[in-house]
Amino acid sequence: MTNTVTDKEILLAFIKNATQKVQELNGVATVLLKEGARPELFDAIARSTSAIKSFASTCHQNHISDFITSKLDSEFDHIRLQNLSITEEIKKNVKENITVLKDLIKNVLKEESPQETEVSKEDDDTFHSLLTSIGQLSVWSFHELMNALAKVHGYTEMLEDINQQIPDTTPQLKSDLKTIQEKLIYNTSHMTGIINRIRSLRGKTKINIKEHNIRDVIKNIQDLTQQPPKSLNWSSLHIPSVNVQFDQIIFEQIWVHLWKLLGEWQIPGTLVQSMCFGKIDLNKSTNNPKFKNNLTIYIWLEPNGTVKFDPTTLQYSTQTPQPDLAYVFHYTSKIAKRISAEVNCAKTAYNGVIFSITIPCGDINLSVSESTGNQIPQPLHILKMKQQDKAVKNVLILDDEKDLRTILSLKINKMGYAVSVAENIAEANKILDSKHIDLIISDLFLGQESGLDLLKTLSINAPKIPFIFITGASEDDISKPILDILAKYSKAFLTKPIATQLLKETLDKIIPL
Repeated sequence: MTNTVTDKEILLAFIKNATQKVQELNGVATVLLKEGARPELFDAIARSTSAIKSFASTCHQNHISDFITSKLDSEFDHIRLQNLSITEEIKKNVKENITVLKDLIKNVLKEESPQETEVSKEDDDTFHSLLTSIGQLSVWSFHELMNALAKVHGYTEMLEDINQQIPDTTPQLKSDLKTIQEKLIYNTSHMTGIINRIRSLRGKTKINIKEHNIRDVIKNIQDLTQQPPKSLNWSSLHIPSVNVQFDQIIFEQIWVHLWKLLGEWQIPGTLVQSMCFGKIDLNKSTNNPKFKNNLTIYIWLEPNGTVKFDPTTLQYSTQTPQPDLAYVFHYTSKIAKRISAEVNCAKTAYNGVIFSITIPCGDINLSVSESTGNQIPQPLHILKMKQQDKAVKNVLILDDEKDLRTILSLKINKMGYAVSVAENIAEANKILDSKHIDLIISDLFLGQESGLDLLKTLSINAPKIPFIFITGASEDDISKPILDILAKYSKAFLTKPIATQLLKETLDKIIPL
């Protein structure tokens, strides 16, 4: 962290974020005033106003929060609870209040130019606002939902520690606890998969291209969504360890859609085995030296007893041999192009279907065997970690949710770090005054405070302490100006629930033991 975050920079981010949310609010309100009260419209309005109020409070713009609560929220609650017909007076009040809200936001920094703060006018005769707003907003608060799921996920992991403390003289109790843990793990994974499905189908308008290891991505998708089913043993998943560059949520949609289609087109009553095979070829259509190859992944359901065959020898096309549900395949092919991928289909000798996904990739990741000195493709090689005595690294966790602080601290402590926790910025400052801290993990939104407040102070007083921000909100729910600040002044930004492996990899990268 080499720069200092300023009040003005945070307020500029608030203005841009709030302006975007007001546009969404105006679009949904316009449709509500035209078509009447509908539950999904009130949900979208509440999500939009809550987002503005939350960030307004963290930026100490309480007059804006108070105005939304007293004027807009009360007006929409009155319409919803009384199931009122939309009169001209109601239309006038809502439009006037939204206009006042726009002015309040513009005046946060009076010196800002109109081009930076002016809210663009919506066309009252189009439904584009509705489609955009409802698409970007979920029916319920993802922030609250993901926080709740993070707690369940964390306590489920803690059951393993409890199980180890139960004496072997009570085998039935240990067995019952293990059964409960397995059911919780399955259901939390299933819930996370459902949430990701909803999130990915919320009218995703921004593509987030990042570099990923394809094996890690697919294993994570399989764990979350059970696609492919667990009958596909991960250890036999024949996918080389290579890096690819794509939007993970879009790839997840492609992967899940294709496995679902294979299940739909499965021959009834046939016992099958999930199959997957990856092949690397030279990518002749690119000049990018980092992604000079193409990875093609073949997936299919193979009936038991079928003679083995080479999937690479089949004839593939963009047309599916199955006419039913073909629109799903064509939709999947279309979204694949958004991440420079290509999806094709072929028919097998046993009248089954096989899909191929082709995407640019790098070279196979290799590591060196300690015993022979030969290069071995990852992840077949298991590196023997040498334990060394090193100074303890101290991590400070700042989160207003007690359960989440507890879960996160237990995870990090088990990784070998010393952990301190704080509920608010005042407690965090006391800890910082009393001991050396190597890393701060802070929730973005802390009730009436924000992790940005602490970041702003420490960027002046202790600029060398790295920050990781966490939140229950999706990246799609946080505007680009805020994400720009997080990218500029913090080392990482993680969404809840945080997978233990991702957390470990992030800590290893920032403050390795």
